[in-house]
Amino acid sequence: EVPELEQLRRVSRRQVVMFAAACFGIWAMISMVGDPAELWATIQNANWAWVVFAFFCWMVVEVGYSISMLGAIPPANDVPFGPLTLLQVASAFLNLITSGMIAQFVMNTRFLQKRGVEVPTAVSASAVPPIAYTLVQIVIILVALLIGHSNQLSLSDIGGSDSSSGGNSM
Repeated sequence: EVPELEQLRRVSRRQVVMFAAACFGIWAMISMVGDPAELWATIQNANWAWVVFAFFCWMVVEVGYSISMLGAIPPANDVPFGPLTLLQVASAFLNLITSGMIAQFVMNTRFLQKRGVEVPTAVSASAVPPIAYTLVQIVIILVALLIGHSNQLSLSDIGGSDSSSGGNSM
């Protein structure tokens, strides 16, 4: 039997321009972040225990988002926890390039609709995590301001640098 030949695809000008634009964008982003050699040195000298701890803390936040959404959905809809948590992780990355939490709101709403949740319930359940997140941030900022104001903390107290050891003093 003669195997069927694969249909050839040509590269269009648009694809070449998109590839060039993506390369330029990546180059511009890397130059804004800093020196790639310095970034690599930082990664090599990282304390991996802190990296694992930070990753764990991030996952706790995403699991909390999933739990808050599940609390806003009627139990009859039976939305699975695992895919909902994976959606929150994906949304966290998407929020890096979109304004506010709009992308997460839209993705959550569409996910719930595909799982059979009615539109009003999906919209309100998708609004719960961003609202709760914002309220928690406001409370944390207010507590930090109250603690900082009552203790008369300054930024130089936090840095721990000492002018006698060659550190920068503020």
